[in-house]
Amino acid sequence: MLVAVSHLGLGDDLVVGEKAPGVDVIFGGHSHTAMFMPEKAGDTIVVQAGSYGGFAARFDMEVDLTTRKITDTKYVLNPVTPALPSADATDQAIA
Repeated sequence: MLVAVSHLGLGDDLVVGEKAPGVDVIFGGHSHTAMFMPEKAGDTIVVQAGSYGGFAARFDMEVDLTTRKITDTKYVLNPVTPALPSADATDQAIA
């Protein structure tokens, strides 16, 4: 699996996803985009969690170990507040 952490901004993350075969997931930043749903750019999944710690993102993926391909993903973006759900609550939200 090739996972990239970038600070290029969403537009450039999408370009990288289209033009860089083999990148499976891009966790991006810079454009301060709160993405509540992942986007696909080519075969690459692109996510961003907003700015200034306003959101906590959780991204789970299942991978076929034979093909090394992502077979399933679950993604949730939670606002960071005193009521931020526990890991158990987040597990239930994306189940």
